[in-house]
Amino acid sequence: MAPITFFVRESADWLPQALAAKSIDEQKLTQALSTEAQSVRTLLQQRGASFAADIQRVATLTKQQVQSALWELATAGLASADGFDQLRIMMDPKRKPLAAEPVANGTRRGTRSTAGRWSLFTEEEHRQLSVTEAAREQETAMLSHARMLLARYGVVFRDLIAREANAPRWRDLLGILRRLEARGEIRGGRFVSGFSGEQYALPEAVESLRMTRDLASEEIIGIAAADPINLIDIVVPGERIAAVAGKRVYFKDGVAVGSEGEPLSFEISPDKAVKRSAFSTVAIDPASRPERGGTPVRPENPGLFA
Repeated sequence: MAPITFFVRESADWLPQALAAKSIDEQKLTQALSTEAQSVRTLLQQRGASFAADIQRVATLTKQQVQSALWELATAGLASADGFDQLRIMMDPKRKPLAAEPVANGTRRGTRSTAGRWSLFTEEEHRQLSVTEAAREQETAMLSHARMLLARYGVVFRDLIAREANAPRWRDLLGILRRLEARGEIRGGRFVSGFSGEQYALPEAVESLRMTRDLASEEIIGIAAADPINLIDIVVPGERIAAVAGKRVYFKDGVAVGSEGEPLSFEISPDKAVKRSAFSTVAIDPASRPERGGTPVRPENPGLFA
């Protein structure tokens, strides 16, 4: 099963560069794709976004051939659907597309289709860019990446994005993050202890850390293992749990626990022992950053985001 990502088109300026970084050589790609997939790819290049039924009609292929071809293009990172039903049907052929919703009295509320259209990610993949245009697109992609990561985590630093498969290199992000700090849009400092290097945070994230760092809670919070906030073995000490359907992780007072709140036992590998030796949240002003002569204020009760 291929990994599937959902993205918001309006904030997907990071996508073209991420696809380019993981692109497959055209010759190898042509050899790997079936005849039907190549035919559908060419059709989408010529006609643009199209419904599966239209692709089937124009390409003179069967419904099964079109679905197989589109799945090939999707798993190769070449095509995308702007609706859910297309992917759901491919993953579960027995699933029927949602066409209408019945109401209590037996009448139908009306058609509500989520089939959507299929299109290629990059319709201008062969166009030549000038040095200036390429630099501008790179900067736009970096800015989009930075804003997306800040919105997702609140606080961003090198170790945090280690598991982000599509994230650019940290040194490429730093320039954008420093620029955003200079503009006053984000804050720079040392917000999470136990990690070296620069850290940046949204102002609201800093305030949230200030408000919660001294609070203790006995409430057990469970989240899906696939949730981006599942930072066990990345920020929170513990053994990583696979991000698969049905798996859940639990936290109490910012610490990973069992489903009943019992402490978890785990071993820390030697390469992480120093880094994971002490965890606590630190919310400081940029003016109090150590490199600027300030002294961070640490909470009395260590605990990550607690």
